[in-house]
Amino acid sequence: MVIDYRKLPMTEDAVFLALWHQLSTRRGSHVFQKVCISKVIGRYKYFTFSPDIDLLEVTTSEKVIGYELKGYRKRGKSIEPPMYYEGVDEGLANLTNPTVSPVSAPETASIFDEIWVVHPEGSDIERMDSTLLTQTPLGLMLVAHRGARISLAARPNPYLNAELKALFLANLGAFEQYTKFKVKPIQ
Repeated sequence: MVIDYRKLPMTEDAVFLALWHQLSTRRGSHVFQKVCISKVIGRYKYFTFSPDIDLLEVTTSEKVIGYELKGYRKRGKSIEPPMYYEGVDEGLANLTNPTVSPVSAPETASIFDEIWVVHPEGSDIERMDSTLLTQTPLGLMLVAHRGARISLAARPNPYLNAELKALFLANLGAFEQYTKFKVKPIQ
């Protein structure tokens, strides 16, 4: 029996894998999954992210991009897309991530140049385009088995702190545990 993977629903893990492949293979970026805390940097100092960063990308030009991923999931006997608004709250929270850092940066400091909310096609998140365009710098991206499509381009994060970002980039090795990817099938 041959399974046509293009007909399977885009779970969060499938969204992750499609995006990870595009970022790491086509763009040559460093990609990290489910980042929540670094290993120790210096003496008892570390980065803590809350909420966790579903997918963190460091491009070859050292741009740091955070992605909040949502996907289809099983509910009862059916498989349903995420609600159109899911992930926007975490995307907004990620604008000021990390919540704890090794330096005394302001509470609203961030390492992220951009934040994206990523949904599978069919979730209807495009309903949020005009609201997010006028109210936030978040970008929206739709992912399908054939690739990703930008619905709304991300704008620069107003909370970016250059000193904090430089410290993060100098200590990427402290995040090595997040390069080993784990996925689970829809159940």
